[in-house]
Amino acid sequence: MTDRPIVELVLFSLLIFIGLGAIISVLVEIGDGNVARAAVAGTAALVALVTLVAIARVRRGRDRFQSMR
Repeated sequence: MTDRPIVELVLFSLLIFIGLGAIISVLVEIGDGNVARAAVAGTAALVALVTLVAIARVRRGRDRFQSMR
């Protein structure tokens, strides 16, 4: 139970770095004129962002539930 915040911190950090890397990749690929690779990188950035939001919502809901107990 005590290692959960560390795991969440590592997961958040990884997703943030993946998302930032994908956004940078989108900008580079658009600059090079490669639209197909930019679309793939954009999808990776979107998946990372959606995953971050989902984890944050679950965590907030869990904290709210525990505060009611």
